[in-house]
Amino acid sequence: MRDESEQLFKDVKKKKIEPVEVEVFVDACENKENTCEPQSATNLHEVSFDIEIRAAIPVKSKVGFAVAAVKQHLVRSLTARAELQYESMDVVEDAATSLCSVHQMPRSATTMLNTHPAIVFSDYLFEADTAEDAQNNFNELLGLKADKEHIDECWERCLEIDEMEVVRAPLDDTPIVNLKPKDGDITSTWSLLIALSVIIAVVSIVVYLL
Repeated sequence: MRDESEQLFKDVKKKKIEPVEVEVFVDACENKENTCEPQSATNLHEVSFDIEIRAAIPVKSKVGFAVAAVKQHLVRSLTARAELQYESMDVVEDAATSLCSVHQMPRSATTMLNTHPAIVFSDYLFEADTAEDAQNNFNELLGLKADKEHIDECWERCLEIDEMEVVRAPLDDTPIVNLKPKDGDITSTWSLLIALSVIIAVVSIVVYLL
C-alpha cells in the first residue's frame, strides 16, 4: 500500500518508465455468499466484472492521481459497454418475460498508435466478433490503419455456458417482490371508494337538511 500523496515514480529522470500495476477493489467484502434480502424495485441490476485496463498519466503524477485515472477509465469502459449492450438488445413485446436474466457485456480489444505506442485505442467486441471486426471499426471510425497483428483482444474472454450458469444460479434464488396489483385488490379498492362516496353524499344531504 502506498500513500496517495507519494510520487508514483521514484526516479523520473530515467529514459524509460516502467508501468505500475494498480489494483482497485470495488467490493472487498470477504463474504461472497448470496445474502440478498427482499427488495421493492421496478428494476434491479447486479454487475460483476474482473477486467484489466490501462491508464496513461504524466510522469510526475502522484499515486492518488494514478488511482483516480484508473477509476475514471473503469467507469467510462463500463458505461460504453452498457450502452452497446442496450443498443444491441431486441425488444420483443410478445416474448415471455423473465424475472431474472443474465447478460454478457462486450469484451475489450485495443491497438496502439504506430507513431506513439503509449497511446492505446479501445474497441468493444461481442461474443461472435473477432480481431478483424475491431480492425474494421478502427479504420471506419478513426481512420486508423491498424494491422491485425497489433490488435490485442486477450484482455478478457467470454464466459462459457457452464460459467454463465454459475453466475445465474445465485440470482435465481434472489427473492422477487411482485408489485403488480392483483384483480382482487383492484376490486376491493374500487368498492372502498364507492362506499366512501356514498357516505359523503349521505352526510352532505343530512347537513343540508339541517
